[in-house]
Amino acid sequence: MGNRKQAVPLKHKQLSGWASVRNQDRNSSAKPRSLLTLVVDVGASGIKAVLLNELGDFVGRRVRRDTPSSGMPGEVIDTIVALA
Repeated sequence: MGNRKQAVPLKHKQLSGWASVRNQDRNSSAKPRSLLTLVVDVGASGIKAVLLNELGDFVGRRVRRDTPSSGMPGEVIDTIVALA
């Protein structure tokens, strides 16, 4: 068990990489925000991510990055955070 690395804590990051999704003013009494789901596909060669709305339709575009060659969980999580 001495070889295991400790889990890397995630830092909060807003979804800023999506061109068509913008943060709304939190004090605005305008239309309530819709529920968005971040879908992530972690594969051997690539990590893909896309946002879906409440109906399961794409919001924005799908993004992709190569899976880190080390496969270490911390590096995979960093890649996912970078996609978000």
